[in-house]
Amino acid sequence: MGLVLAVALFGVGEEGWALAMLVLTGIGAWEWAALAGFTHRARLAATLLVVVCCVLAGLWCGVPESIVSGLRPELAGASGGQRRRVLCLLGVGALFWCVIVPGWLWRLPQQVSSVVLFAMALPALVPAWLATVVLRSQGAGCLLGAMAIVWIADTSGYGFGRWLGRHKLAPRVSPGKTWEGVLGGLAMLLVYGLWLVLGPAAAALEPAGLAGALAGILFLGAVSVEGDLFESSLKRRAGVKDSGSLIPGHGGVLDRLDAQFSTLPLAALLLHLSGVL
Repeated sequence: MGLVLAVALFGVGEEGWALAMLVLTGIGAWEWAALAGFTHRARLAATLLVVVCCVLAGLWCGVPESIVSGLRPELAGASGGQRRRVLCLLGVGALFWCVIVPGWLWRLPQQVSSVVLFAMALPALVPAWLATVVLRSQGAGCLLGAMAIVWIADTSGYGFGRWLGRHKLAPRVSPGKTWEGVLGGLAMLLVYGLWLVLGPAAAALEPAGLAGALAGILFLGAVSVEGDLFESSLKRRAGVKDSGSLIPGHGGVLDRLDAQFSTLPLAALLLHLSGVL
């Protein structure tokens, strides 16, 4: 998965990246539909729906602009309108992850139809695809910097959890996660944040300020944990260990990118609102 992302990130332009992420998002939708309990034919229709919604979102927002300018020239140059549309769709993702998902994890409802389960894929996956395109448009470093938040939180959280873990975070959803692991991951993110704001990203993050940038990074780290827990809850409902078998030994796209799907829309939104983008 890492090699594929690296090739897509550095080996193709913005158009190629947008298409590559569209493919991954489509695979994620296919896996999500399976977790929701859809039949094969329904999974195809559901996957197509998510892909079409991503394309329409890109056309509406004008990203990537080089693609849109060829398809709908009237959108080219409408930067103010495009920015508001991007913020609107990223805001939908933010509301989903900051309002709907916490309530879901708190209650863990049992009587939920397959249609409702899959409907949640739209505010989860479409803003995530848009965020990858928006962040990539600001340079590969911007996107990698945001994605690194998830990698650091996940890797260090796992290490601290194995070393110090005593208190379960969400035993009904993910018995392996502990509060010690989460706090250890956030501590490492604080170090990462200090390195960013005092070093390579100092000029870019200056509009957010030191305290604002660090608070935003820690918040995104917490959301990444939430994304992982939410996907775990879907797998528990479906009675499966992995969301798919695309990556032998590592599960599916949702297993690898669940936390990225939750974090990147909020990262893009925070960077926009803080004036960094």
